[in-house]
Amino acid sequence: MLLYLSRKSNLQYTQLINMKKQLLLLAVVVGSALTASAQFEKGTIFLNGGTSLGLNFGTSTSSFSGGGVTIETESSYSSFGLNTMPGYFLMDGLVVGLDINFNTNSSSFDFEVSDTKTVELSYKTSEVLVGPFVRYYLDAGLFFQAGVGFGSASSTDDEYDLLEDNVVSTESSAGAFAYTVGVGYAIFLNDNVALEPSLGYGSVTYSENELPDGIDEITTTDAGLNVGIGISIFFN
Repeated sequence: MLLYLSRKSNLQYTQLINMKKQLLLLAVVVGSALTASAQFEKGTIFLNGGTSLGLNFGTSTSSFSGGGVTIETESSYSSFGLNTMPGYFLMDGLVVGLDINFNTNSSSFDFEVSDTKTVELSYKTSEVLVGPFVRYYLDAGLFFQAGVGFGSASSTDDEYDLLEDNVVSTESSAGAFAYTVGVGYAIFLNDNVALEPSLGYGSVTYSENELPDGIDEITTTDAGLNVGIGISIFFN
């Protein structure tokens, strides 16, 4: 009988502890949602800083046009970026602002010299992009975002010299245009600061400024998924 009562008491104690944990978790979620809702009000000033990492799910497509002939190549790529986004809430939940990005991209692909010889060629690009963005927050902290960017890029490209039978590197500059769409979540650390993980899709196209003789256009487009993490501050 005593053993049965002891087991019953332990079970009730465990159930009580689990109930307290569930209530505490619910309180944290509700509290975070209430904090988030208060920070997404019209008139709030917004400042975000973060990083992004491009995954190898993306592709890089290069196009060379000249003399009525177009040649395209595809390869995987990776990227890393830093950005800052000042903004302003025009209405509850809706913030618009300026997205300033500093990114680096790298890509490589196998170039078939002959039936028996293949070499790896690569390119690396550094870019600065500036453009508008719009973001909409739901009361719980979930947000959706879209933006475009304009800027310039400098790159180092590998080319294969058939006469010398080796790989040479050349430097060039290009204009850049990008667009992004994504989704994320604001996890508030206190009343004004939130940690914001995100997942998005982006594309950036480079157009070479200086073209070799006989080439009308050289463009490269990098597109794929990226994951990011940022810190946002809300001033209201």
